[in-house]
Amino acid sequence: MSEKFPFIDVIVVNYNGKDVLNNFLISLSKINYPKKLYEIIIIEGNHLTKQRNEGLKASKGEIVYLLDDDAQIQQRSLRILAKEFLDPKVAAVGGPSISPQKYESYLGGLI
Repeated sequence: MSEKFPFIDVIVVNYNGKDVLNNFLISLSKINYPKKLYEIIIIEGNHLTKQRNEGLKASKGEIVYLLDDDAQIQQRSLRILAKEFLDPKVAAVGGPSISPQKYESYLGGLI
């Protein structure tokens, strides 16, 4: 990847998740990306779409990374994300979704 890194907004929707949000923030502290080139926007609320839209309105980044409060960012996540967008044909990028360990499945967390 070239030395020109895009600005990335990481939007996190949090709903009564202070325990899991703390784990997210710990994982974030290990990010390998220029600190001046990303910001974290935490939106509180229980309407996922509405809160994500609020985050999008507040964002100023070239790239927006949408996460939930129980996510944990890997050290190179932002670099990998930014690299994918070097291809002008790329408009969106998705990654693996892994259920929190306390649930056997994603659906189990919803019930």
